This record gives sequence, C-alpha cells and structure tokens, in this order.
Amino acid sequence: MERGSMDIVKFLQHRKSRSLIENKRLWKEVKEAIPVDASTITNSPTDLGINNEPSKQSSLLEKNSKKADSVNSLFLPSLTKPRPTSLLKTEDDDVRTSEVDPSSFQLTLPPQEDVLVAARTVSFLATYRSQQLAMDLSTLQGYPRRELQSFAMGDRESCKSLLNCHRAVVEMLLYACPDLIEVKGYFGLEGGEALIIERQKNQFLVAFHRTETTRLKRQPYALNDHHKVTVAKAYFELAQPLTPKLFHRLDELSEESPFSDFVFAGHGTGAGLALLVSYLYSHTRMSQRVSAYLTGAPRIGLQDFRMAVHSQPNLQVLRMENQGQRGSQGFCHVGHCIRLRQGADKEWNANAFQFASETVSPGFRTLRFHKHSTAEEYVDALENTKKWPEDYHAEDAGEGVKGEDNEKRLLT
Repeated sequence: MERGSMDIVKFLQHRKSRSLIENKRLWKEVKEAIPVDASTITNSPTDLGINNEPSKQSSLLEKNSKKADSVNSLFLPSLTKPRPTSLLKTEDDDVRTSEVDPSSFQLTLPPQEDVLVAARTVSFLATYRSQQLAMDLSTLQGYPRRELQSFAMGDRESCKSLLNCHRAVVEMLLYACPDLIEVKGYFGLEGGEALIIERQKNQFLVAFHRTETTRLKRQPYALNDHHKVTVAKAYFELAQPLTPKLFHRLDELSEESPFSDFVFAGHGTGAGLALLVSYLYSHTRMSQRVSAYLTGAPRIGLQDFRMAVHSQPNLQVLRMENQGQRGSQGFCHVGHCIRLRQGADKEWNANAFQFASETVSPGFRTLRFHKHSTAEEYVDALENTKKWPEDYHAEDAGEGVKGEDNEKRLLT
C-alpha cells in the first residue's frame, strides 16, 4: 500500500483523539503525500463529512481518486423542459413496432364515450351550417365552458362579446362535447375546416370536416421525408398547407398541458385527412400519444403506408367499418376496425378486429351501410350500441377449463 493511502486511513481512524490543531496539521501532511489526486480531495477535513464513520470516509476518498477523470468529462443536463419541436426524430433514434409486436398503447381500446364524442363533434361540423346557421367558429375560441353555457341559456348580458354568434350553434357544440373545457383553435381549409377542442380528460380533440363535392382521385404520391411511404396525392395536397400552422398550434397546447393526448377525428374525406395528419404529427413527435378515430374512412395509402402507420408505437388508429366505399390501385385500410351490428332484437353491438384488413371474418355478419353513409348515421349507430368491445374479436381466451387438482388450461 502506498504511503499516502496509509496516512489517510491513519488520519481517519485517530482523528477523534486529536485536537483540532493537530488534525489540521496532519491533514496538510496527508495532502502533500499524495502527488496526483490531491486536486480531487477537498481542502479541509470538514468538507469530507468529518462526523461520519471512517469506513465511509475511506470509500469516499477511493471513489474520488478513481473517478476523477470520468467526472471531469461529464456535463450537467439542463432541467428546462424542451419544446415539442425539439423532439423531432432522426434515423439514429428511430423506434418502430409492427403488427406482430405492437406497443401497449396501440392495442388499447378506447371507451365508447371517447369515440362517440369524436363522432358527434365531426357530425357537428358537418351540420352546423345547415338551416342558415353559418358562422365563424373562430369567434368561440378562448371562451370557457361556463360562458358558453350562459350564452346558450339566454344570458346575453354576461356574454356580450358572443352576440354575433348563433345560440343554436353553441347548443349543438355543447351537446356534441359535454365535457368541453374550451375551444382552442379553428382552421379553415379547402372546402372544409378543422376545430380543436380541449376536453376534461386531458385530451385535445382535433376534428376535421370537408364537404363531399367530388370524389378525390387516388394518384400515388411518395412521401420521401417519411420513410418513403405512398399516399394519395390529393390528400397530401389538402394536408400540406394546413400542417405547418396546425402543428404549431398543437405544439403550443402541448407545452401548456404536457401530459395531454391528441385525438384526430373525421368522416369520409375528413377521415382520410385526419389519418394522414395524425401520422405526420406522430412521426415527428414521438413523445406525444396520438389517436385517430375515423368513421367512413377511405383508403388513402398503399401497403407501405399501412405498415408505416402500424409501426408507429405512439399512434393508435381506430375506424368504424363502412363497406360502402371501395379502394383502387392497391390502396388499403389501416388501423383497428370496429364493425357495428344490429341483432334480431334491434339492439346494436360492436366487435373490434386488431389491425383489420379487407377480409371479413368467415361467418361474421356486419352492418352494411348504404354507399354514402353520413356522419349522423354513424353517431346514431354508436349511440344505440349496447355492448362495446373490451377485447379484440376471437382473441379473448376466456376463463379456460379446470381439471383435477384445479389444474387450469387455456384452449385456443
């Protein structure tokens, strides 16, 4: 053992029997006896915790001497919360899943209430302009639920700034989203609009609507910046001018409520737009949980797009089944599927299919909507659904069977 180490141990073992002056003198001699690691030891014995046990002091000195070089190479991390835009993915930290090994979030089935609120909000966007009730929904932005309720009940004195709004439109919005906290944003797009609502469940609902004027052509278009997936060019052209300002607003909301989730919803063409935007947002914000609840969703991408969506661990896609629409040129559906069914007793129930493809399960009768199902028809079917799935179809093993000595087996 080196002389410096023996002197340190000797000093620590007999420090209590010496006076303060003797301890200081001996400590000076110990420092001079260590030629290399003296800079890593504190300047006084009190800094080492002089009241602790000798064994602890020895381990502390040994730790300081061995790790001096490694400590000097470390840096202190910043405690400032990073902006969501600083979490953009790169090829080096890319985390992917698959249909065979999905994340737990991807397999979580949402409660019926969340899907119903999303469908009602989309239906609200599709119908509030009827009966000459057209108004700019951006005027409702920033008003809390209490003020909106007062205005809907006829209290115009307390809500003078809402006098230009229609009471019927405010009533429809409050009915569509009963747990609304505040309207957080509104964006107009070509032939449609997008509305952002904050819910009481730490959730921001982004509802899309686009007027079904003409059927969009499905011309394949490669997104080179997103794993080179192929989507319909018409949907990309709709989303391109909207995404910069929409994503900027969502990033602001994420900073205000960092533990909130984002749900994108739409019907028909709006569902295709919601699906594409949710994929683009989840792809660049891996720390954010994103869901897409779609009704009457069209096929907007090829097989590579389907696999890319299913490989996003923070993206969950759930669509209501609509067999009226048909794809072309190899376009396919993505996400889980909930197929609604009306029994002989006129009651509705639903079954969930994990990462459902175009093939219907053998012997499974599904509800066949007519070719152009409306958002209101989906809302009506969801409202009258008595049994909501808790697990995916044909994947619940049940309680199994019990044999002798309570031996339990699961049958597949």
